[in-house]
Amino acid sequence: MRMLEEFFPEFTEKLDEIDNLYAENRTIDEKTYQFICFALSNKAR
Repeated sequence: MRMLEEFFPEFTEKLDEIDNLYAENRTIDEKTYQFICFALSNKAR
């Protein structure tokens, strides 16, 4: 994520905003959210 922060600071700010919005309106528990993030990061590779 450091490269993104360095070259695309606006993009990382928007990602943080999305993360904050989701945290406020989360309808699933934290562990499920972590598993989804893990699966998406593996899929992205």
